[in-house]
Amino acid sequence: METKGGKLGFDDYSGSAVQAIRDGSYLLAATLATMAYNMTSDPSEKARMARDAGNAYRHLGKYEEAEKWLTKAVDQHKNLAEQEPNRSTLRELGASAAMLATMQLSRIASDETFDTPENNTETVETFRYGLEKLK
Repeated sequence: METKGGKLGFDDYSGSAVQAIRDGSYLLAATLATMAYNMTSDPSEKARMARDAGNAYRHLGKYEEAEKWLTKAVDQHKNLAEQEPNRSTLRELGASAAMLATMQLSRIASDETFDTPENNTETVETFRYGLEKLK
């Protein structure tokens, strides 16, 4: 990572986290997204970094950790959408909900103990909710 003045900032960590996800370096991505999340107070930036951390953990098969971060992302995007219900905040909320549902589906597919009617229904409802926000 390149730095400005020798000190790493939110943009350094968040940009590197996104690049690490693209490169398939999911453990690095999760670490960088978590660091970016912890260094910002901006609710929108926190929500995006929570989603990126959750996405990275999903790819690592760490579903409980992924669910924790993706649930944070959905909750934070919900708060943002309630404060300012514009196209951008609703799209971010939809993307976070869809990512949470994707994680739930991955978990159902890989863990037979998680493959229950209740979890299947919750996953469908989460997908539906996310898609409604993307309209």
